[in-house]
Amino acid sequence: MAAIVVVDDDAHVRTLIAGGLKKAGHVVLSACTVAQALAYCAGTPIDLVIMDILMPDVDGIEGIREFRRRFPGTKLLAMSGGSERIGSILLLEAAELLGAAGALQKPFPMSTLVGAVTDFLHRPSAAPGSRRS
Repeated sequence: MAAIVVVDDDAHVRTLIAGGLKKAGHVVLSACTVAQALAYCAGTPIDLVIMDILMPDVDGIEGIREFRRRFPGTKLLAMSGGSERIGSILLLEAAELLGAAGALQKPFPMSTLVGAVTDFLHRPSAAPGSRRS
């Protein structure tokens, strides 16, 4: 059982993901902003943060940078429903380059998310910029 924070500005998405992860036996906190997720991590040991990349307050790329700065040992999983780019790099690729353990393209089946979470929780933390296969 892991402590997980789900960060997404869409309440429906947060509820679906939290529900699926709770069924898988995890303790899940839901945050609608990066600031709220950072506050959770400041007060509670968190094993994994699942973060949407496109949010209105602070985007997930900036969120990943802030998590890496403040909580370098916390594993991050990025997710996005689009195929947005920063120059020639997809946002989900950029998230991994900045230190996310992996990235998922929305929509995804709950079984894919649960499998990814299990995999990421068992991986050693890696330094930002190191790619995983």
